[in-house]
Amino acid sequence: MRLWQDGLFALLATIGLTALIWLPIRSICFLPPVRHRLITLIPVQGNCEDLEPQIRALSLLYSECGITCSTLLVDCGLSDEGQKLCRLLAQDDRRIILCPKGEIEAYITQGEFS
Repeated sequence: MRLWQDGLFALLATIGLTALIWLPIRSICFLPPVRHRLITLIPVQGNCEDLEPQIRALSLLYSECGITCSTLLVDCGLSDEGQKLCRLLAQDDRRIILCPKGEIEAYITQGEFS
């Protein structure tokens, strides 16, 4: 009976020691990747019926992959209802910005995104 208890104690001690050694090795060998600024451009027009599910799906995809991404909604002929929806989405998430079609370059080059 004593031999069985000593074996179990040795097994648990080995697992604990391995975990303590593995923690610093993992942090050194598996460094997080360098993050780049990622911007998604979505041209929007009309009433934007499918826009909200697209935004939610992109957000879920990026969070699962560990990507930080900003979304630029480009106005390509929005109706009043579409503009209202885009403004609500932009208020809900600070990484979403609605911009006119001619100002895309200004938003990208001037670092409007955080």
